[in-house]
Amino acid sequence: MKHSGKARRAAFKMILLTFIAGFSIWLIAFVASWIGAILTTVVVPVLVVLWALFSVFTLYFFRDPNACVPAGSNLVVSPGHGKIDAIDTTTEPQFMGGECQRVSMFLSVMNVHVQNAPVPDGRFFQIHHRPVHQRVA
Repeated sequence: MKHSGKARRAAFKMILLTFIAGFSIWLIAFVASWIGAILTTVVVPVLVVLWALFSVFTLYFFRDPNACVPAGSNLVVSPGHGKIDAIDTTTEPQFMGGECQRVSMFLSVMNVHVQNAPVPDGRFFQIHHRPVHQRVA
């Protein structure tokens, strides 16, 4: 015998290698389909719910309700819907040129963040915002 079964061993080797390759491809596709099913049934709905909650919160945060301003003259109303945390006197050298009253207001995430004019019939001459680290106590 010239080849003594080398062709048959090569054929079996080729069959085994193609079986391993085919099984590997099927296993990868099977795992990918399970991952896709998990993503589709678990992760995607969770992301949709999180996006919906974010959208609702964003619309709630940036709301602008109509203010109920009392009628009358010489009134000063709150410019926002926060909590007044300090009313004191301070010196303001840039515009007032001396001592004046300061009203400090804190807005939480739940408050309306649209600011209205505190003096309905008044006129503003200067608006100045100082970051927290620059404020004078």
